[in-house]
Amino acid sequence: MVRQAAFWLDRIARWLCAAILATMCGVILLQVFCRYVLRNALVWPEELAIFLLVWLAFVGGAVAVGQRSHVALDWFVSHLRGPVAGAVGVLGDLIVAGLSFLLAVKGGQIAWMVRREVSDALGISLAWPRLGLVVGSLLMGIQALANALDRARGMFPAGGNACAQNRGAAS
Repeated sequence: MVRQAAFWLDRIARWLCAAILATMCGVILLQVFCRYVLRNALVWPEELAIFLLVWLAFVGGAVAVGQRSHVALDWFVSHLRGPVAGAVGVLGDLIVAGLSFLLAVKGGQIAWMVRREVSDALGISLAWPRLGLVVGSLLMGIQALANALDRARGMFPAGGNACAQNRGAAS
């Protein structure tokens, strides 16, 4: 069930990242056009681009966790063999999941604290950019849990590694 949820959430996150990036490019292009061609800069595009960048960083981070493509210091693990290497990998994934969920909770608390504050240019609640931290961290936690389950299943050949194979085909 976690693997299935992670698969669909990964697909949604990828589309969300593409939409955010396209919107950012459009907004920045609009700002450049208005500033240098029309000589009349708009107030809101820079702030919107910054807010979108926060969302892109955290949702994109979740996609990277799902692909196991984050930068990792794996020298130690690469020198381990057999079940010990698998157990250390599972432990690492569980630590990432735990820290991601903690970050989501703390980010939610911060978003709640600033919900009544309004951004200068856009006039929206400052909770919206901070919700990118919450959503991205929740997605990262789910992906890390799915990674841990995949690794754990790979340690026990009787169960097979069908989830990891399906995961590779889904990417």
